[in-house]
Amino acid sequence: MHVTDFSGRDGCESGRKFQQVREKLDYLCDLGINAIALMPVNEYPGDYSWGYKVRDFFAVESSYGATADLKQLMDECH
Repeated sequence: MHVTDFSGRDGCESGRKFQQVREKLDYLCDLGINAIALMPVNEYPGDYSWGYKVRDFFAVESSYGATADLKQLMDECH
């Protein structure tokens, strides 16, 4: 899953993308999806990337949200 595209890149507030994915987890469950593979969520240069042009391997992309937001997404997925 590409977080930016799934969360709705247009009109999405920066830093809330993980939260918007969490809000759609029930929708994914209703579709019968029981696993999610995230594309890279590492910090990258520029406004849009698939995450493979990494700026920092140990930092979560700031436009997606904080590290705590990613952890909360993972917890809710489980």
